[in-house]
Amino acid sequence: MGLGIMDPNTCIRGCCSSNSIPLHLQPSAFTLLSPIARGAESTVYEGRLDGRKVAVKKPILSTSEELDKFHKELQLLCELDHPSIVKLVAANAKPPNYMFFFEYYESPNLAEKLHVEEWNPSINQVLMITLELGNFFQHQF
Repeated sequence: MGLGIMDPNTCIRGCCSSNSIPLHLQPSAFTLLSPIARGAESTVYEGRLDGRKVAVKKPILSTSEELDKFHKELQLLCELDHPSIVKLVAANAKPPNYMFFFEYYESPNLAEKLHVEEWNPSINQVLMITLELGNFFQHQF
């Protein structure tokens, strides 16, 4: 099947665009499975996109301010490209189902490492993480 980029590849407003990330998806291209996490602003689901496992962030958009925030986040995510940041692989940037589709990672995140596994990093590990974050921000901004 393959995910294709529809022309024009912009959001419904025209403020977000990408040459490599599809911003319009046919409903048949994805499936939402079980919720992974719920928050005040969104729910993250395990999903399938064109046959592969993805994490799907479905924001709660009740106000125009929340819709504005979705578009700002999409603009930023379309520009991010760093090995330490999860990659946006697609988005649905038109009503009624606004969603972000990310690569799916099974490994624990920093919060799980610290609070569940009770990881106690050495000073060298803390410095390495700090250096990686600094390199990321220097690269992006």
